[in-house]
Amino acid sequence: MKKIAIISGGGNLPKIIFDSLKKRGIEILIIGIKNNYEYKNFNKNIIEVKLGSLNIIFQILKNNKIKNIIFTGSIKRRTI
Repeated sequence: MKKIAIISGGGNLPKIIFDSLKKRGIEILIIGIKNNYEYKNFNKNIIEVKLGSLNIIFQILKNNKIKNIIFTGSIKRRTI
């Protein structure tokens, strides 16, 4: 079975993609960007990471043997 990770920001697009992949029977891992993704969009466990945590994201993908990734959704701009 094909595995895909969705790295999710905010908005409705992550939910649309999640539902489409789920209907196709694809195994999905959700990685939510803290303070950006909307938990209500997904009815499964979400791994939450901070924006800019690429090392952690790569380790999660490696541990779950996932090679296919979808980046989707909005990311709030940081204020300086």
